[in-house]
Amino acid sequence: MQPPFRQWNRREYLALLGAGVAPWPARANAESASLRALGSQAGIIFGTSAGLQNYNDEAYRALVLKQAAILTPENSLKFGELRPDEKTFAFADGDAMLAFAKANGLAMRGHTLIWNEWLPEWLKSAPSAKLPYLLDRHIETVMTHYAGKLQSWDVVNEPFVAWGNDPGGFRPGPWYSALGPDYIFRAFQRAGAADPNTKLVLNEAWTERSDIYGLAVRKSLLRLIDQIKDKGLRIDAIGLQAHLDPRISYDDASFVDFLHELEARGLAIYLTELDILDASFPGSFAERDQMAADRVYSFLQHALSVKAVGMVVCWGLSDRYTWFRDPSVMTALKTTRLPRALPYDDNLQPKPMREAIARAFLERKL
Repeated sequence: MQPPFRQWNRREYLALLGAGVAPWPARANAESASLRALGSQAGIIFGTSAGLQNYNDEAYRALVLKQAAILTPENSLKFGELRPDEKTFAFADGDAMLAFAKANGLAMRGHTLIWNEWLPEWLKSAPSAKLPYLLDRHIETVMTHYAGKLQSWDVVNEPFVAWGNDPGGFRPGPWYSALGPDYIFRAFQRAGAADPNTKLVLNEAWTERSDIYGLAVRKSLLRLIDQIKDKGLRIDAIGLQAHLDPRISYDDASFVDFLHELEARGLAIYLTELDILDASFPGSFAERDQMAADRVYSFLQHALSVKAVGMVVCWGLSDRYTWFRDPSVMTALKTTRLPRALPYDDNLQPKPMREAIARAFLERKL
């Protein structure tokens, strides 16, 4: 039986690591079983985001196929990739991803139909009066193309940004400028009609944090869900991205309270983009990796106590492909230290974060 989880301070890490002792005891079953299998035993669909690296990197592809049960395309189904011009629907990359998933026995999610980011210039310059038509046509065409083939769709992504100027906290962009909050209701209405079988998801960031911004988004999100349901529209799940940032205040217990509020509304809960920004942790790679694992374990241990949580998707599996290493992202984060955000390192070797996820799955009791 595992000892109770505890936080280790830096001095204890140094002593343990210097003595060659791992802070967590070895678990042969957790190490030998895939995260896919461990998640399944815990009632969790475990997966990862996926992009061109799945085709171009043979070793990474093998890792994905062993560990994941579901894939989320990173970019290939976003509006800006699907719609190079108004008349074109460029399905080739999305179809290739779906064929890859199907050939290897994996499910696939759709990400994302409507978002006020990642849009082509032609849409940004389109007349506002034309936006309702463009929204309808995009959803109906794309969802019809993939009808019955995807586990779920992120119908609307990141509707809120708490530090913006909008009094309702809504993220600005072409859809919101043209339709106001009604773009969200319209999207769910069209999506529900286009594919009655796939799960319809509202996907949002920020909620894992307990600062004023995270708390504001939680409140806004609950209100929006109630409005969607009050209008008689179908919404099956809420996606919470879970980009963990230990620099920002968090309270896992209050996050659990928020999850229970979602559960009470009859929604499944997906953790859709799990990773951790570890650059703020001091010390060596080994120290940083263990501290990151502690944070991930605590987060998952609490979140998985809620029965409605049924999916955990990491935003990549290996550090070599973390989006935190994009130069523009590192500049925005004001860091020169390469982030180590994912369960496997650059050499595709398991890190303590991998053990943290496995342990959280193994210990889940519902």
